[in-house]
Amino acid sequence: MKNVQMLRLVRLVGICHRSEQIFADAIQSSSSKEFRGCMGQIRQVLHEFRFQLLLEIDRLGDGGSEAYLKGEYATTYASCESSLRYVVDTYRHVLNKRLPPHATAMVKRQYEQLRMLYDQFSRFVIVLQYLVDDRQPVAVS
Repeated sequence: MKNVQMLRLVRLVGICHRSEQIFADAIQSSSSKEFRGCMGQIRQVLHEFRFQLLLEIDRLGDGGSEAYLKGEYATTYASCESSLRYVVDTYRHVLNKRLPPHATAMVKRQYEQLRMLYDQFSRFVIVLQYLVDDRQPVAVS
């Protein structure tokens, strides 16, 4: 029974993930600030819900839950983590160089926010990596 319950949560994770991508595409394709803002709010909520679902899957896990989220999620999030790490490292490198005072303050603020996002995302990736395994999901009858 626990496997069925876990699969229900995993299904919601997948639905939130796909919907989040659809809203991201909608944001990119629109020139309307209001539309992008509305779509961005929805996308953020879907992202937060997906994150909460993954944490709940981890909490409920009995040692076999990691097999439910292989491949698609691991690859996507590993790529995102790598990209975000590159952005943070580049900002840090630029901050070590001479810039005008206003630009330095702006880049420093952006760097601090990116670093916080990177730390948050890294914690998320750690949870995700814990869930990922090479084994196949347990068959549900």
